[in-house]
Amino acid sequence: IVRPIEVGGAARWLKLAEVLSFHPAEIAKLALIVYLAHWLARRGSHIGGLRSGTIPFLLIAGPVIALVALEPDLGTTGVITLTAFTMLFVAGGSIWQLMLLVPAGVVAVGLYISASSYQHDRWLTFLDPWADPAGKGYQTVQGLLALGLGGATGQGIGSSRGPGSLSLPNAENDFVFAMVGQEL
Repeated sequence: IVRPIEVGGAARWLKLAEVLSFHPAEIAKLALIVYLAHWLARRGSHIGGLRSGTIPFLLIAGPVIALVALEPDLGTTGVITLTAFTMLFVAGGSIWQLMLLVPAGVVAVGLYISASSYQHDRWLTFLDPWADPAGKGYQTVQGLLALGLGGATGQGIGSSRGPGSLSLPNAENDFVFAMVGQEL
């Protein structure tokens, strides 16, 4: 009744009873935000302490972040991590404790990227999409070209176009920014 759907070589989405498709990480993202908001509000001024704030926070957010990272979904992992740590900071978390976690986070991301050839390739493509513009960098290059076509003033709402063979894959979701940038 629930089966994974493969899109672009990754099976991150689930289809429920042939009617509903969903990405479990999106549910996790919302659940973590709602739970952390409640938890941080109840902690009040105690959130700045190591034992009363940072360590319990890591025990709550850490497993969710790790599970999403195992999909592997570096983008969603980054969004969840940034959101959770921003919430902790805004709620009164210790800036010094947060700063001490930054090196550990950088090392964790480095190990995560180097441990998976898929993530390593994605990272290299992010750094230089022009190294393989017809292969792994295709989507990024097409998005950049679409943005460039808009120029400084844009082509007008609803007037986005692609000259020659320019094709913007997944324009309706992954590349909304490129389309809007081209039009406006």
